[in-house]
Amino acid sequence: MTLRVDLADRSYHIDIEHDVLGRFNELCPVDLDGRSVFILCDRNTEHYARILTSSLFAGASPAAVHVLPLPPGEGSKTLRGYETVLDWMLSHGVSRSSLLLAVG
Repeated sequence: MTLRVDLADRSYHIDIEHDVLGRFNELCPVDLDGRSVFILCDRNTEHYARILTSSLFAGASPAAVHVLPLPPGEGSKTLRGYETVLDWMLSHGVSRSSLLLAVG
C-alpha cells in the first residue's frame, strides 16, 4: 500500500508493505552506486537498520554504509543529540552526494 502525504511542493509517498526494507534498492529513487549512505536508528530499531544495510549491498554498490544506533526515546532528540549525529557524519566523510536514511 502507498500513502501520499500531500504537502504541495513537498509531497511524498510512504510505502507500507511486507519486506520493504529488503526491497529498498528497487524502491529508492536515487542511484546508490558510489554514494555513502548514513542510517540513523535507535537501539530498538537497529535490527531493521541492519536488514536495510544488507539490502543496500545486495542490489547496489554504495561506497560505504554507516549505521548510528541512538538511545531510544525523546532524550536523544536534543541539540546535543543533533551535534552527535553531525559529528558522526562528518567523521565518516559525509558529502553532498551522501544519502541519509532514518529507520524507526
